[in-house]
Parts: sequence; structure tokens; C-alpha cells
Amino acid sequence: MPKITALELENFQTIGARTVIPIRDLTLVFGPNGAGKSAIFDAIHLLQLVTGSDWGRNCEHLTEVLERHCRKAPTNTHPSTVGVGIQLDLEESWDYEYLEWESIKFIDRVHYASIHPTSDYGIHFCGKSVRFFVRFRDIGSLISEWALDELAISIGDTAVLHAQSVANAYGSANVCIWKQDWLSFEEIERLAREKNSAIQASNDDVTGRLRAIFRESGERSWFSSYDFSGGRPESEFIALAMDITNFFMAIVKESLIPITAVNASRTVPSIRETVAIVSGETFTDSKKKTVRGARLDQSVLLSTIAAQVNVGDPHWREMCKAVSSPIDHDDDALEYWDQPILQRINGFLQDELFIENGYQLKAEIFYVAQPDEYDDLPYEDSRTYPKLVRLYLVDHQQRTLLFEDVGSGIGYVLPVLTSLASDDISLIQQPELHLHPALQSKLGDVVIKAVENKALDRAFTLIETHSEHLLLRVMRLIKNAQERSEEVLDPITYERVAILYFDPSVSGETKVRRLRLAPDGQLIDRWPGGFFKERLRDIFDE
Repeated sequence: MPKITALELENFQTIGARTVIPIRDLTLVFGPNGAGKSAIFDAIHLLQLVTGSDWGRNCEHLTEVLERHCRKAPTNTHPSTVGVGIQLDLEESWDYEYLEWESIKFIDRVHYASIHPTSDYGIHFCGKSVRFFVRFRDIGSLISEWALDELAISIGDTAVLHAQSVANAYGSANVCIWKQDWLSFEEIERLAREKNSAIQASNDDVTGRLRAIFRESGERSWFSSYDFSGGRPESEFIALAMDITNFFMAIVKESLIPITAVNASRTVPSIRETVAIVSGETFTDSKKKTVRGARLDQSVLLSTIAAQVNVGDPHWREMCKAVSSPIDHDDDALEYWDQPILQRINGFLQDELFIENGYQLKAEIFYVAQPDEYDDLPYEDSRTYPKLVRLYLVDHQQRTLLFEDVGSGIGYVLPVLTSLASDDISLIQQPELHLHPALQSKLGDVVIKAVENKALDRAFTLIETHSEHLLLRVMRLIKNAQERSEEVLDPITYERVAILYFDPSVSGETKVRRLRLAPDGQLIDRWPGGFFKERLRDIFDE
């Protein structure tokens, strides 16, 4: 599956000139308040909108997001443009079958069905990097109206497609498509031999001028011609440009689903967050028969209740789902990271963070069934039924505790632990909220344990933080990684960690600096701007 290795931002919030932000298995983001660290999270959200299947019908929301993130201050780029891009690595065994069928079934001019490690075209994709960059420009005079300004797609060192708006030509764009043996050019070349064709074909590329479309009107198209009719080379060229764009959008979309961030605006969980309605589970019984679980949307009553209680951070719903799943008695014999998600979360709580209290996540669970189903509800099959779940804690003395009874720290950190335990891609803002320094250091142990045990190639963890204690613990664990080689899937190394510092200037523009690590986990580069020097000033009264 595709793995995100970098994001590109241009004229995005406090970022001015085009900036490449590296993403590694563990990326720690530091910087003062207001420096624009959250731009990474917002950029991922924008990419999800742009590559989503409903982006054309949802143009109004996308326009609002572009307007909000566009950097207003003068920069070297056009002040009314917003650019966002992504770089991905495809696995050596990458297979198009990973892609959502609905996203690619109408793509006719890309030989995606043959893009397989063993096919003639697999060498062009497997083990390669993909770059997808798009920039939008506000062409409205009185109200915002965003149009495509630039689109660049490449794979490895090979450019595939580049579109650039034409200055002083409303809605027009120069588009170049480089010839690849996994693209269909035969029809374009045949039609381009006609007289008066606007398409120019060479041995290496095909170029033409198109009308670039991205409007609030709801057009689900990146490109559209003026008045070209079917059968002309211009129309075939547009269709090929669309197929290429849609195919690579599907690859990007696959890398972004599912990603749910743990935001910094967390609070002590309310009763509505600790109570949830959970759908029934689909499973295979002992007779190899598939038993389908009941979905919430099958009941007006249950879907209404779910809309009232399943609110807030979705990781609370994940906790409710985890705690209501039946536990196999053999689970206790599994290796730590092979255990179900609930055991991982409880392991973080009891073995890493709250050792003295021994907190464990528990729940009160009610199975929901129709009256005429009561006699046919054996306990072992109860997983097929929806459940009403209420979370609580128990301590080492098995006392039942509500979240408001144990201080705010555990309520703030539980979504963080759930993301680390369950999400392939963990995006977390300020995990140290309401944790005292010792717990912040222990949280570093949890983060590294999660990073070292996530098996999927696409997995990574990105954390925005102000915690020096978290950083120092991570640095120490890098140094001692080989001591855990027998206990974890893949011990952390300095190459798998990126430490980023968002450094604001007096002009309001932010530079993103990567601080280098040595193999022993020590920093090679000094912190910019005196970050973390306050402690030394307080100690030495300087």
C-alpha cells in the first residue's frame, strides 16, 4: 500500500515558498505557538477533500477551506494561490487491487489492470515514489472563485503530467503528458494527424491547451474543453488527462484513508463521549458460515440514539467498540502487540503510564435485540447484535471510577493511546496535555513501543508537541534500541525519526527546519530561537 513520505505546502497558512515537509515512521513537530505547526494536519484534510469521490459536489466546502488556508501576506508566490502536495512510496509488491474499485472502474486509458509486480508494467510502479502536487488560484473579483493553477504528477524520476494555467487567459491551461507504455496514446496520435489539430505530439510527449475547471458550480472535472466534440484529438487528450489524474488521485486517496487526527482541543470526556451505540459485528462461525452483524442504519431508533451519543473524538467510539468486542481466552497467550486493541490500551495504562494505580478501561454493555429474538440470542453469537456501551475505569483494587473522579490527565491521554494502539497512521496534537513531566517521559515509551510494533508498511506516527521530556525519552530510546531487538518488531533507528522545527520570522512567514539526529539519538543541530532554553535560564538565573 502507498506510504506517505512527505507533504508539500505553498502559500499555505504561515508557509510561503513551496516547502517539502518530510514524514518518517516517527515525526515530531516543535515550534512556538502560532508558528503554523497544525498546517500539516490541515494539509492532509485538504488532500482528503481534493481526492475524495465527492469533491466536485462538495466544492462549496472545499472553496471555504482554500479561502481559510490561503496565505494573505505578500510572498514570492501569487498571494491568492494555495498549493498542497504529497509524496508516496509504493511497495515493491504494490498491486492496483489495493485501490478502491469505485475510484478506478471508469478509467480506460491507464493500463492499471496490468500494473502488477509480475506484469510488464510493474517495473514502472513497484518500489517507486509518486508525487502529486496541486495549486489553486483565486480568480474571483468580488467573491472567491478558485480555479486550477498547477497540477504536477510524477512517478520516480519520470514526469507523467503537468498542467499550468496560462497568464492572462481566463480558465486556460497548458498541459503536457509524457508518453508511457502503460498509457494509451494510439487514438490521440491517430486523430492528431488531422489538420487544424490543437494537439502536438512528439516521440516523448503530447501537449495541448485546455480549459482548467474547478468551480463552485459542482463540476466533477479537472479539465474541460471549450467546444470540442467527441472524436477529435482535443477530446481524447482531455479524456487521457482526466484518466491519469483520477488514477493517481485514487493512489493518493488510498494513502489517506483512514486518517483521523487526535486534536489538541480535547477535554475531560463528557457522558456523551463515554457512551456509544456500536454496530453488530460480522464474523465467520464454527461452520464457516458468514454471520452478518446488524448495522445501526437498519433501525431508526438506534441510529437516532447513535447520533446523540456518538459525538466528539472518534477514538472514544473506537474505545467503546474495542471494549465491547468478545475476547478469546487464548488472547492472553499472544505477544503484546498481537493482542486485541483493548489489551494494548490497558497495557499502556497499567504497564507504562499509571503503574501505581493500575487503571484499566472497562465498560457496561447491553445487547440490543428485538423482543421476538430473545429466545434465539445465545451468548456466543451476541456479537451480531448492536450494543449500548458505557465506559469507565477500574483501579488495582477493582474500584469502579468515573473519568471525572481521576483527574483530567487520563481523559486527555486515552484518545492518544487509542490512536497509537489502533491506527496505522497516528496524527496527534499535544499528547502531553495535562500530564506531569514524569508521565510525559513515560509517554515517550508508549510512542516508541507503538512505532516499533506497527507492522503495515504504510504506518507512521506524527506528533505535534511542546514536550522536552517526550523528546528526551525518544532520544534515549533510539540510543538503546538494539537492547529491545528481541522484544519488538522493528527497533527504532535515527533514520526513521524526523524532528521538525517550525521557525517563524518577523514577517510572519514560517520556515520548516529539520534537526538532524546522530546514530546514538543525540541532536546534531542546535534548537533555533532558544526553544527549550527557559529551563536553563531558570536554573542558572541568567
